[in-house]
Formats: sequence, structure tokens, C-alpha cells
Amino acid sequence: MATALVGLVAVAPLHSGGCTSTACGDCGSGVAVWWRPGDLPAGGTFELCVNDACEVVEPAPLGGDGRLLGVSPSAATGERQVGVLLTVRDESGEIVRQLGGAGRKVGDCCPGIELRAGAGDRLTVEHGSD
Repeated sequence: MATALVGLVAVAPLHSGGCTSTACGDCGSGVAVWWRPGDLPAGGTFELCVNDACEVVEPAPLGGDGRLLGVSPSAATGERQVGVLLTVRDESGEIVRQLGGAGRKVGDCCPGIELRAGAGDRLTVEHGSD
């Protein structure tokens, strides 16, 4: 399942290209964080930081069945090694959950990494390397 998510996130309309080869198509940002509904608080804002470049992102359903939600940065990062921080804030701006993780993008044409948000404060590498 995890390998399929790289493709799903890469083609989501929130994400821009980042692939240097036209043969690869639109590679997306190369970074995705996903979770199951209920794993993270709903509502409020989600801020995603990749190698200290931060932006507010909107969770999107993955796969069309509503069983997974995910976020990706809008721009690609050229570095293979990434540090990722996901901060969830409530409507008043207070931090209600913060999760971090790091890993290395894998792949030749469109290198990517997927991290899963679950219990605790760590993002777990699902596709990529630790």
C-alpha cells in the first residue's frame, strides 16, 4: 500500500513538479505524510516543515475511499535527506500535536519518501529509508 501512495500524492493538485527529467513526468514534491482519520485531531491548521521550509497545508483524502488522509509540501526539495515536522494547531492557534521524523528519499527518476503519522510524536518512514 505504501508504494502506491507516492504516486497518489504526486498527482494531487496541491503539489508542483520537482522532477528534472521530462521522461519522469510530474514527480510532485517527493515528500508525503499520511494518516488514518482519527489518528490526528481534525480541524484547525496543519503546518508541514521539510528541512526548515514551512507552509500551512490542507489534508487531502488519498485513494478516494476516505480511509487515508495526507499532506505534502507544494514545492519539491532537491535534497535526498529530509527532516519533517508536522504541527497541528486548534482554531485558537494552540499546538495540539507535533510529530517529527527524518529519512532519505529513495528512487531514481522521482525520489520520494512517505512518513506515517500515528501514536506518539514520531513520523515513521513507510517508504524511503531511515
